[in-house]
Amino acid sequence: MSKRRPERARPIASAPPAPERGAAHAAALAAWAIAAALALAHGALGLVPTMHGWGLNLDRFLSPLSGWGLWLVALIALVPPLAARLVPWLARAGDALVRMPARATLVCAPLAAALALALPDRVRFVGDFLLRLNTLEAQASTQSWYPQALPLDLFLHATAMKWLTLVTTLDASGASRALGAVEAAGFAALAVALPRVLGLSGAAALTSAAALFCGGALTMFTGFDKAFSELCLVAAALGVFGLAWIREHRGLVPFGLALALGLTLHRSALALLPGAVAVWIAGARGEGTSGLRRPGAVLGIAIPIVALALVLPKIIGIVGRIDPMHLAPEDVRAQGFWAGTFGGLRMLDLANLVLMLSPLAPIALLGPLAGLERREAVVLLALAAPMVLAMPFIHPGQGYLRDWDDFAAAGVLVSLLVAVVLGAILRAAPRAAWVAPGLVLALAVASLQWVIHQTDLDRGLGRARAFMIEPPRRPASERYTTWMYLGVRNAAAERYRDAAASYREAAAVVPSPHILRQWAAAETMSGDLEGGRRVYRQLLAREPDDVTGWLGYAVASYRLQDWPETRRAARELLKRDSTQTEARRVLEELDRLHPEHGEAR
Repeated sequence: MSKRRPERARPIASAPPAPERGAAHAAALAAWAIAAALALAHGALGLVPTMHGWGLNLDRFLSPLSGWGLWLVALIALVPPLAARLVPWLARAGDALVRMPARATLVCAPLAAALALALPDRVRFVGDFLLRLNTLEAQASTQSWYPQALPLDLFLHATAMKWLTLVTTLDASGASRALGAVEAAGFAALAVALPRVLGLSGAAALTSAAALFCGGALTMFTGFDKAFSELCLVAAALGVFGLAWIREHRGLVPFGLALALGLTLHRSALALLPGAVAVWIAGARGEGTSGLRRPGAVLGIAIPIVALALVLPKIIGIVGRIDPMHLAPEDVRAQGFWAGTFGGLRMLDLANLVLMLSPLAPIALLGPLAGLERREAVVLLALAAPMVLAMPFIHPGQGYLRDWDDFAAAGVLVSLLVAVVLGAILRAAPRAAWVAPGLVLALAVASLQWVIHQTDLDRGLGRARAFMIEPPRRPASERYTTWMYLGVRNAAAERYRDAAASYREAAAVVPSPHILRQWAAAETMSGDLEGGRRVYRQLLAREPDDVTGWLGYAVASYRLQDWPETRRAARELLKRDSTQTEARRVLEELDRLHPEHGEAR
């Protein structure tokens, strides 16, 4: 009886050829140098009263422990002798990710969810955070408020959130955070899966997972009620499952599902289609076209195609209606294309934004030294390039410093590039494993600091105010929206003097009736009744039929016991709105108690 030859253990994933040892070692040293330079820049910019480096100076706006304390930990981890002592710990953790993926996911995913729940965003500075939250709290019609939203966005962030607030004790903020916690768990699961797909082990595995997970995108999962949070998850899933399909010819169905979800979430997911086509082609070349005829492969390609066919008409309508203001706003038309796109602060802000979203983004430029397999490099570039290269040409209404949620998915794709490059470098240069602890802690500290910062309203408002009062001087549109934000948040916190000061600055840029109403109300609530009346007069001089203005002026005059002005305001109010019974009652009271100030009627 012949003996069966024992089967060889199937490798976790096929590895591309390693680069020359010298090149890999040089790349590892270059990665360490980039991390060290960025750490030193963090420290230096944290001491200077300027917002030129707002993507690196967060230490100024944190408590000493979470700011300088964490920064010091990250800096110490870059010291080679100390870092070398941490390598065995990182290696064991990285091996656990790869050899026990289920257990690792069961540990990491709940920890990520707990992080999102424990550190909610109280500053609410990003994008449409306040608008979305207020709409959800008011149970308003999201279809009328957000005609540009796609079906899955409306379902998740309107229908599901409203239902959750009705059947649980959660308020609107709590419901949004609950969804974010689930998404943070999914994001962590994808980060755990990446090193196994890449065939990594040891410190290289942990570094690669950390590079994908740690970034500014984590703040998307702490209460932001908009599709850009799910789009971060979609971007990470396409990277992980796309690489799994190329390397192991598996994962095309979840890849297709992720792409379909992205296409029904937000129109910007169209930029992911070139990457999807590259994944399909690369997988076919690796396995042959017969592989694409398998039921799973057919399904994985068919699902996003059907989803695209369903939403494309709506997307085309949205692009024609909404996007011209983002691609060619008035200031770009006034300045000219090149000056409006690349001039002013835009390139500086874009550099800050990229470093905020992906703390070690420059390491992606080391790709040529990492020895990546050609097909994988093409796929990764095809996934990231459309979104990343589009960033300079998109003009968000509140600028890069607030509307960075528009670019969060692009940041995840940059982080994916960094993760793959670092994994390849550290695998090919095992003697340079001592650089891994510094890289991991640089990533972890940067992303944790952003999440911590978002929980502190006082320091968050301080950072927003620094944008306004410190150099460089922001464009008028950003000054208006940021001062208005400061007014709203201070008023909500019952800091009416600060709110009034913020609204005053906003009115200096654009004295719109809305801002004047808010400013006058804040002055009145702060106790400066005469200041409130002064602003109401300014409003009524511009808008003499403004009912809210006459009402506010009447209330302030009544509290100042200025009976002639109270009487005049009440009469003007009744002329414009006869349903104001309180104004009629005030007039009757004045006729009875202060007839000497009356006028013939």
